[in-house]
Amino acid sequence: MSENYGRVVQVIGPVIDSEFPPADIPKVRTRLEIKQEIAPGKEIFVVSEVAMQLEGGIVRSIAITPTEGIRRGTP
Repeated sequence: MSENYGRVVQVIGPVIDSEFPPADIPKVRTRLEIKQEIAPGKEIFVVSEVAMQLEGGIVRSIAITPTEGIRRGTP
């Protein structure tokens, strides 16, 4: 298992688009984990699965957990 890091570029409901370096684009059906601190000591943890690879190093994933609070730019 490798740990590649990207950043969220768009969130629409359960659909999350994330940008990765061209050499590190995750494959379809790969699990993505997003952690974001929303307040001191309080975190959001979202799990999604890559559904498709788009152009420009972007992948589209479908969230398995709620996406409420996730912002663009989140690593």
